[in-house]
Amino acid sequence: MDMIHKSHVHWTPSGQATYTITATHPSSIPHDDPIYLAGGWVYRVVVTTVDGETENRHVQLCDIDSCHVCSGDATKSALIHTGEMEGEAVKPVIHCKDVQKEGEGWRFEPKKARKYEKNFPDNTFDRLVRFADAVERVVQVCEVRTCKVCGAKRPEWGERQKEGGRAGGTEG
Repeated sequence: MDMIHKSHVHWTPSGQATYTITATHPSSIPHDDPIYLAGGWVYRVVVTTVDGETENRHVQLCDIDSCHVCSGDATKSALIHTGEMEGEAVKPVIHCKDVQKEGEGWRFEPKKARKYEKNFPDNTFDRLVRFADAVERVVQVCEVRTCKVCGAKRPEWGERQKEGGRAGGTEG
């Protein structure tokens, strides 16, 4: 899954994230870049290509605490990706409220645009999820019981989260 710099994304008054690909703002951060390897939240972003075409894409936004480009702090990139995870990318992160049951699988389908989130959830579980590009990826999904965003929206999911239904609970 591609990642773009948070500082290159603009939000409309309705909260929709937009991004324009240019010579100085390429289509994505290289997958071997330490910024990419630090992981990020997944967003639906309206991308304008160099040809002027627009399309909805699901992309990760960089973690500004780990990104020297977005923070303006050149020392940031030296702080990321240390320890046992070195060389492996952190899985993309999504909210359980943005995952919908689709047949036998799961689909990332955020109901509405949301603002940039700086902090990663304390508790996550892995789930195979299909994205807009029709590719299934293993991602980190927040646990509703400990997520301030999802727990407030769907408190009934907390008891069912790990049982296999909607984003980790029973379908219903």
